Amino acid sequence: MKTILFCGGLGTRIRDVSETIPKPMIPIGDKANVVKEFVLNYKPQTYADCIVSGFGDNVQILGDPQQDWRVAMIDTGIWRNIGQRLWANDLIAPSIRSRRIDNKTRLRRYRAGETVTGGGQSWRRMRLMESGSRQSSELRQNIAVSLEPGAPGGIGINGRPRTAPIQTPNQPPAFSKPSDQRSTEQKSSTVLILASEWRLPYRTLRCAARCFDRIYVLGTKEARPLARSLSCQSFHYLPFEEGFGSTSIPFINRLCEQLFIDWVIPSDAHTTRFLTENGAMLGPKSYPVPDTATFDLLNDKSTFISLCQKLDVPTPLTEVLPDKQQLLIRLQNGRLKLPLVAKPIKMEGSQGVMVLHPGEALGVASRIGYAPIMAQEYIGGRDLCAFYFCREGRIELEVLYHHGGHFIEFIEHQDISQQCRKIIEATNYNGVIGFDIRQRDVSDFYFLECNPRFWYNMELAMLAGFNFVEVGVKVPKFAEQPLNTSLAGKVIVRPSGLLRKLPAPRKGIPTRLAVLAYLMDDFPMMVSIGLNKALRTFKHPRRAFRRLAVLAFLVDDLPLRVSIGLTEALLTFEAAAI
Repeated sequence: MKTILFCGGLGTRIRDVSETIPKPMIPIGDKANVVKEFVLNYKPQTYADCIVSGFGDNVQILGDPQQDWRVAMIDTGIWRNIGQRLWANDLIAPSIRSRRIDNKTRLRRYRAGETVTGGGQSWRRMRLMESGSRQSSELRQNIAVSLEPGAPGGIGINGRPRTAPIQTPNQPPAFSKPSDQRSTEQKSSTVLILASEWRLPYRTLRCAARCFDRIYVLGTKEARPLARSLSCQSFHYLPFEEGFGSTSIPFINRLCEQLFIDWVIPSDAHTTRFLTENGAMLGPKSYPVPDTATFDLLNDKSTFISLCQKLDVPTPLTEVLPDKQQLLIRLQNGRLKLPLVAKPIKMEGSQGVMVLHPGEALGVASRIGYAPIMAQEYIGGRDLCAFYFCREGRIELEVLYHHGGHFIEFIEHQDISQQCRKIIEATNYNGVIGFDIRQRDVSDFYFLECNPRFWYNMELAMLAGFNFVEVGVKVPKFAEQPLNTSLAGKVIVRPSGLLRKLPAPRKGIPTRLAVLAYLMDDFPMMVSIGLNKALRTFKHPRRAFRRLAVLAFLVDDLPLRVSIGLTEALLTFEAAAI
């Protein structure tokens, strides 16, 4: 008689420890090793009467001889339930396994609109679940606002009130193109986003929501806030302390098989590098990324500066120091010209960047907590960012913009674009790449660093008409997709600038409405982000005091403030109508 013992998995009654330790016999490691060791090291004399001689070398079992057995020990993964473990086990249930493979094919064909027959009761249940998902998507009401790439500042509003706070699989996000404009290969696609934190991956998630029907997130504990987003179908925790690495590949492949994943997309520097090393070992298609050597070359600020110097790309004077002590010594000796910028070599998102001014350089430098330190000449002027999507050194999408405080303005600059092409062609780059540039005047500019990954303003580029996630998952058609730079001249307001005046207010009115619709489409996540910023503010007493003072000033004459706000809103909609 065959007997199956289910060992391991995720515990539901020992939740306090089951997220880090499997449930069967705590502690046992990451698998049911105690059960396995019992079978491998089983000795019949342990449980039978016997005569021992020769100091244990000779053992004679008394009574009837014990029957032999055949035990199959199969690792089916900690995330499977009992039924899935049977399905995943060819040795125990080959017929059920083959039926699941057939049903997986049937589901793909059904989603593609083909007529599907056979499959038995299990297929009929899957088809009913899929039909119910489609019907709920058709009944789903939402607000969708789209900014046409051809007309700067123009928008179209398809306003239907949201009736449920749940994001359905086929619901297009706010400020997206209609679903029928998406390519055929994307209409029924499912994507898994890899995330090692949540701030930058949230931008990737919102851009992916425009071109995928179902979005799943696999992330570390730091990425857990992404589960609150309406664009996230479900969040899956990565149960490895080291995060994304070679040991997580089998886990990711099993999860992709379970969720019918079509694409795997990185969302930050760590997951991008993971795909550069292991993308070919994953079952689904992966978003284009460079090779590991190229990523490391460009992601390291010091080696990027060296590459620019070899290619005659303008950069500030730069020196790499081993630690803080060496920086303080050189500042005391006057061997570093002030002001200068101190920054880490591999951190992202402006983390650790400090500007050292005369008179306070030593005090600021003493607070640096990283090593090595890159000391870079301070360049005055305005900040520019250039981002590209490339395939094997060929540019398919390009945006160049400058920061204007609470908005960004897209521009064109042929000389800067030419310098960027030098780097892209020299590295035969594949995927998304960005450059931080400081411009003193029209012809005087310097490259500061490189970001071979997605970036923090990518959702604003999407609102302007260029979705970098979407272009990476489309089938490349080089002859039919000439380089498009139509974003030049557009102004996109940041969320923090919605209540502020722009240099060109009439041009900014439509984009304010578009950004507002984008925020309201994922309102729970926006509330979560706002609360997170508020809590971080109170960690800095001076900043918290200033904000509380401003809040008290506004509340002190609340009726007048409400009246002013309503008047501004009416004027905005009146100007938009004109």
